[in-house]
Amino acid sequence: MEFKYYDPLRDSYTTASLNTEWSQALEELANRKDMTEALQQLLDNEIAVIERQPELWDNNYLVKLRQFVKEVDELPEDSANYPYKAAVVGTPTSTDPIAKEGIINRFRRKMTEQFKNSQIQITNLGNNKAIVGEIVVDSPIVFTDNRAKRRLELERLKQDLADELISQEEYDREKQKIFAQYPL
Repeated sequence: MEFKYYDPLRDSYTTASLNTEWSQALEELANRKDMTEALQQLLDNEIAVIERQPELWDNNYLVKLRQFVKEVDELPEDSANYPYKAAVVGTPTSTDPIAKEGIINRFRRKMTEQFKNSQIQITNLGNNKAIVGEIVVDSPIVFTDNRAKRRLELERLKQDLADELISQEEYDREKQKIFAQYPL
């Protein structure tokens, strides 16, 4: 896996390459905070894109995630990554009475909840004829669920505080901004 990230010390972009063996890649990330932060930023950017276009989750990203799970399920036993299959994708409940959920399934569930709860969409009425007193809408109307948006923003803010990216004072200030931006 390759990705670009900004190296502030050198004031330039660097292409990073992670080892294809998961244990080695995790070790590299553990030892390189700049790479870890760059990957987190890439994830945050993609999540922001999906929040603006929630249909991308089902139509694009979830499809790729399922392809990855299929590839992991088909890993040969001699693969260096084979011992980590259960931790990554979990174990099927049909074969293991004490099935493990796996990192990817937890991530999928979290993202699905986030994008399904962030917006409620009302579909258009199509070619239906209107009766007197009805309102016909030609395009979808999107209603924003402020409670879900507020919860999502507060969760991110709490994580920033827990990761010590912001101070308690900054947390309190940003929390008030979120309350103002998403009134109930």
